[in-house]
Amino acid sequence: MKIKTLLLTLAFAVSSVFALAGEGPKKKPAAMFELDEAAAYEAVGELSNIEKLAKDSDATLSELDINAEGLVTNVQLDSLTNVAEAPLGIPSIVWGFCFGLLGMVFVYLMTDGDRQEVMSSFYGCLAAVVISVVLQLALGLFTF
Repeated sequence: MKIKTLLLTLAFAVSSVFALAGEGPKKKPAAMFELDEAAAYEAVGELSNIEKLAKDSDATLSELDINAEGLVTNVQLDSLTNVAEAPLGIPSIVWGFCFGLLGMVFVYLMTDGDRQEVMSSFYGCLAAVVISVVLQLALGLFTF
């Protein structure tokens, strides 16, 4: 039993070294989360004009003929409404992998039942179960 534990520990240590030996990210991790305010204001500048026009005319965006007004040139409104965010910025597959069924419930509640996110957490949970069973079988911990 001690040899199996030693071999498993050694396998994890070797895989960790190989995982960390690869080329790191191109940006510093903290730089990935910095906000470029000028780019953000530029991206939503045209939408602000559309919103102002909608408020002034007491109409909804679907009622306005935006293209006739010449306000929108590079903005696709459909792509802005389909943006989904992972719960707390952590991918749903990680929630399922690390926390199992509890992680799936958390993802379901945080995303208001978004099917794609819940399925992603399910795949993470399934992967954790498969890895656990394979490791247990490899170590001979199941006795039949």
